[in-house]
Amino acid sequence: MSMRVPGTADQRPQATGFPSEAGFFALVTSNANIARLFSRQSGIAPKLLVAAGFGYLFVPIDLIPDRLGLVGHVDEAGFILLGFAAGLLLSLASAGPHRPASSGAMLSGMIRSRILRVAGAMMRRASAGLPGRITLRLMIGRWPGAEEQAAFVRGLQATSHALPPLLRAAAYVPAARPLLSRSMLLGAANASEQPVVLSDAQMMGNTLALWRGPKVRFMHLEKTAGSSLVTVLAAQFHPLQIHSQTDRRHAPGRSCSEQEALATAHREAEIVWGHYDLPTMRRLDCSEPRFTLCLLREPAERILSLYYFWHANQDEQSAGLSFARENGLLAFLRAEDAGIRNDIDNMYVRRLTGLFATRSGDPLVDAPEASLTAAIRALDGLDFVGMSGQLGDSLSVLGRLLGFTPPDRTPEVNVMSNVERNVLLQVRPTPRETITPEIEAELARLTRLDVILYERARERFQSLLPA
Repeated sequence: MSMRVPGTADQRPQATGFPSEAGFFALVTSNANIARLFSRQSGIAPKLLVAAGFGYLFVPIDLIPDRLGLVGHVDEAGFILLGFAAGLLLSLASAGPHRPASSGAMLSGMIRSRILRVAGAMMRRASAGLPGRITLRLMIGRWPGAEEQAAFVRGLQATSHALPPLLRAAAYVPAARPLLSRSMLLGAANASEQPVVLSDAQMMGNTLALWRGPKVRFMHLEKTAGSSLVTVLAAQFHPLQIHSQTDRRHAPGRSCSEQEALATAHREAEIVWGHYDLPTMRRLDCSEPRFTLCLLREPAERILSLYYFWHANQDEQSAGLSFARENGLLAFLRAEDAGIRNDIDNMYVRRLTGLFATRSGDPLVDAPEASLTAAIRALDGLDFVGMSGQLGDSLSVLGRLLGFTPPDRTPEVNVMSNVERNVLLQVRPTPRETITPEIEAELARLTRLDVILYERARERFQSLLPA
């Protein structure tokens, strides 16, 4: 056995990497300084620190209340660090000159080595089932089952969700999900170098929710109870999973930079809704499969509702709203402005096909039958088409298809009677005009194609209702 002479260079072989298992246990049991942790001569304090450091992993108790300033969270990692620090200090402490070990000390070292080997084997067997076990033990106060542990691991691997890993993993475990407070998830939403500013649409989300179903795309057609549907849908998603586009300028009116920004938002969002046309929505999603839906309303009723809503609105400024405020119903129905026509002249066909009127022409007028055929094909390709007049039934069917429970009470958002009563909104009560034969004729002209789509969708919807 080679010995080192004081004052000379150390000629013993040097370690070149992490030691083997045998070398590791030999190092632990032969190092007198580390062995002191297991001897009677070591004080009670370092033993308690080590025991507390390792034992705290298995004790889901908040020893120091978190509300205490500066020290409230010390117990979450402090005991572990103190235990390791004590062990490190003991291992680095000077043990004096090396003395040959007696036979009793060698026997004691062999026993300790055997104990450590057995403990190592037990740790290796246990480590195969460790992912998430200790964390879940601390979260739910008991050891998790196999399904709970598997769900935790799936949550860690689900990197498409915009949540920190541990919050995401906990949200996948039913027993841990109720423990995730709103403050925790709101903190997660803002835990970045740059402050996260939630949009109005994202504020409708549920910070306790984490959507794990298919990506949802809602083509919101004005005055079809879409805002009421959105209220229910948004509650199923975390705020950071939501994107909404309410700009009424359709594809011809958007710049390239706007299109690029929309495409980026689409790729990142679990749910998107807005006043899109279907081709634009498909293009922004790069034609990837999505659960796409819309609501339809009896076409003439929708136009009348849109006119009175625009006529009463004193806040927003746009050509369509200004024209509605300054003109009667008949003049509104006969408007030649391309933007207004796109919202009242067979709008269902236009939104399903992307055939919009412009200053240079109107493809819907040039080829109405071909446009209707394309619209029917697009309508049949939607995953769900609900009826605004049967919103409660529509929510029930949609919940069954997507796997959520709709509220007992159907929300009523942007309903004209409620809007007119809200003193905080700049809305004036608007008397309803008598429907004259001229108005009826204009409504029939503006809905001649949409009526066909509506009846087709209504028959399809009725087939989804329970017998």
